[in-house]
Amino acid sequence: MESSGFIFAFLFTFSSIPLINYLSLKFNLVDKPEERKQHKKNIVRIGGLGIFLGIYFALFLLLKFNLVDIGNNNLLQPVLYIAPLFFLLGFIDDIKYLSPFSRLLFQFFLSIFVWSKGIQINTIILQIFDEIISIDLNTTTSLLITVFWIAGMINAINWMDGLDGLAAGIVSISSVGLIIIGIFNGNSDSVFLLITILGACFAFLIYNMYPAKILMGDGGSYLLGFFAASLSIYFPHNNINEFKSLDFSILLIFLIFIVPLLDMLVVILSRIKGGKSIFLPDRSHIHHRLIDLGFSHENTVLIIFSISQFFVSVAIALFISNYQYYLMFASTLLLITTFYSQFNLEDLFNFKLSPRKSIFK
Repeated sequence: MESSGFIFAFLFTFSSIPLINYLSLKFNLVDKPEERKQHKKNIVRIGGLGIFLGIYFALFLLLKFNLVDIGNNNLLQPVLYIAPLFFLLGFIDDIKYLSPFSRLLFQFFLSIFVWSKGIQINTIILQIFDEIISIDLNTTTSLLITVFWIAGMINAINWMDGLDGLAAGIVSISSVGLIIIGIFNGNSDSVFLLITILGACFAFLIYNMYPAKILMGDGGSYLLGFFAASLSIYFPHNNINEFKSLDFSILLIFLIFIVPLLDMLVVILSRIKGGKSIFLPDRSHIHHRLIDLGFSHENTVLIIFSISQFFVSVAIALFISNYQYYLMFASTLLLITTFYSQFNLEDLFNFKLSPRKSIFK
């Protein structure tokens, strides 16, 4: 009956977005065009409210009609009641601007609260071919890594929300990967949450794909980013009620979220290298680079979706089959991609893309 969560979340998100859009326009809660943004007119920026309402309305129905049971799930409960706090932080920023430092500070405080409730990275697992390296973390290190992981993932998803449909699509693709891993790892009774998130994202994408009629805003990206961060700790583990030994498979999770994580890393390094503040927005994100190379808005999103889907598939194959060749191939491709991302592709290959050239037509 877990699939009911998808249907409930989809229907409620889909039906709530038009009302949210109407009220937001009435009260002028819009995102205005500027140089680094792709939209050319005012557009509602609190669409994440529809995602939030869709997810929690669906969860309410699932629990009310006893379609799911989380009574004995010691780790899923804090995820569900802390997620609204991250959404509220982003939603406040959508309505009344908060400084980047204030946002980050609140993210750290909330992430510490998450850690105190048992969602902790206590062991890091690194698999190199047949060799598995397990690194147990002390309390302080566990706290620091968990907090930075949660805050980092929230901001990584938030930074992905630069093109229509991009953030919700990336989270959807990664969620499918986590659902499959959760099922194979014996957590099938808990995948209802990911399935519910997927339903809300799919409904939102109907309004958010290019040309978008509404944006998710910080409220939506913070909510989805927190779910991505916490559930990536939760689902690959096969003993979900155990507080003391949550394993964090670093390669597996990195592959599932490779696009937002690499984008965040490259952007931060490029800003530091250029002597800029890491908090100030610019056009150094992967989607901006592809747009500036001449790819259309739609094709840029499809390219990034394809890259994400490929690496999620590699992660699933590694998890299920543990094939060495998948690891070798993914590592090599990652190395090449990272290397070439530092250069101007037009100079390297001596070609020039025409403006908005389509590779799919």
